[in-house]
Amino acid sequence: MRKAVLGVAAVVALATLVFAGLGSAAPDENVKPRCADIIGGSGGYFPGEPPEVEFTVRLAESSCSNVAYTIVVLDDATSTTPLATATQQGDGTSTSLLFTINEVANDDDTICVYATTSKAKKNGGVKEGKLYDRAPDTGCLEITAGVGPGGSDFN
Repeated sequence: MRKAVLGVAAVVALATLVFAGLGSAAPDENVKPRCADIIGGSGGYFPGEPPEVEFTVRLAESSCSNVAYTIVVLDDATSTTPLATATQQGDGTSTSLLFTINEVANDDDTICVYATTSKAKKNGGVKEGKLYDRAPDTGCLEITAGVGPGGSDFN
């Protein structure tokens, strides 16, 4: 009985830590244009059929149509080759962008995510060499399936 109570307490404590980290960071005044400043993000990994990642990126201001917003999914924090990526251009009104990526197969229940904002090409896609922001600034945010949304230190 004591082990069961300790196990439940550990799960509650972990959930509290995960959910407490979902707040937004203060905007970074050095990121220009302001619509490219990533101030937060959260999401989940659902390894069912098909395996899927859902992640929301929060911005300091409404998204811009000349900015490409990209989410990158890695196997873990040491990986350099993406399992999947998704890019969308801003719509000029949204301050939160939802990314849903299907078919993200992984050999365990943990993935790692980061986001970037870059200059967009006129016909869509990312213009090489013009990175505005990256979140987190280094590394990636680990998300474990079934633990709840990740999001701490994502700015």
